[in-house]
Amino acid sequence: MLIEFSSATATTDINTGSAPLIPTFTTVIKADALLAGGSAYGSPLTHLTVKLAQLQADTVSLYQGNGDGVISAAEFDHALMIAAQQVLSTLGLGWAIDADLLNTPPLVTNDSASNDALKQVLLCRQAVEGVAVITNDIATTLLDGAATAADVMDALALDLTDGIIDGQSSSGAIPLFSGVSSATLQARITANLANKVIPGTNTTVANIETLLVSETAITAVEQSTSSLSDNSVSATPALARIESDIDGDGIADRLDAYPQDSDKH
Repeated sequence: MLIEFSSATATTDINTGSAPLIPTFTTVIKADALLAGGSAYGSPLTHLTVKLAQLQADTVSLYQGNGDGVISAAEFDHALMIAAQQVLSTLGLGWAIDADLLNTPPLVTNDSASNDALKQVLLCRQAVEGVAVITNDIATTLLDGAATAADVMDALALDLTDGIIDGQSSSGAIPLFSGVSSATLQARITANLANKVIPGTNTTVANIETLLVSETAITAVEQSTSSLSDNSVSATPALARIESDIDGDGIADRLDAYPQDSDKH
C-alpha cells in the first residue's frame, strides 16, 4: 500500500516550529500490517526509495523488470528492496544496507524497548536528517535558492537510476543539475555532515540523540531514553557515497559483475 504524507498550511515540525522543509513524503506498508494496527513512517529516505523504485521497477539488470512498459506488483516489490539498498549504500550514512528502511521509525516509540531498537531508530533518524541537510544545502547554496529541497530530493532519485550521483540519470542529463559540475555536486553529497546543523534547529547531525530524547515530551512516549542520554547508544554519521553498492562488497554496482553477491565480483 502506497501512502503519501502531505503537510497542510498549519503543519509545523515539532523540533523547529516551522513548516516542514519537505512538504510531501511517500512510503509503502503492507495492507495487512496497517490493518493490524501497524504504523507507517514517511521520511526523505522512504520517499527516495519509493521514487527510485517507481522509476526503475520495469527496467532490467539490477531491478529485473521485463521492460514491457507496465509495472507489475512483483516488479514493484522487488524494486523496493533494491531501491532501499541503493539508498542505504549511498545516503544511509553508515546505516546497514540490510536495514528495514521502510519500517524503522525515525523517532522513539513505545516499541523501542531495547538498546538495539533504539540504535536502529538513531541510525534511521541520523540518515533522515543528513539527507535533509544535503538537499537543503544543494537547494539553497549550490542552486542559489532556484529549487526547493523537495525538488533536489526527486532529482537525486533520478540521479541514482544509473547507480552514481553525478548529475546524470540513466536517460541523460538532469535539468536541475545542468549548471553544476559533477565534481561540485559530488563534493556536497560526500561532505562531512557530523557538525552540520539540521535546518531550523541548533542541533548537529552528530547530536541527533538530543532531539530523539527531547521530542518524547511532545509525542508522549513513555519508553526510556536514558541510553540515548548517557551515550550508551550512539552513532557517528559516516560520509555519504556517490555510487551504490547493494551487496556491500566495496565494488560499485556498475562495475560489479555480481552486484547482489558479495562473494563474487
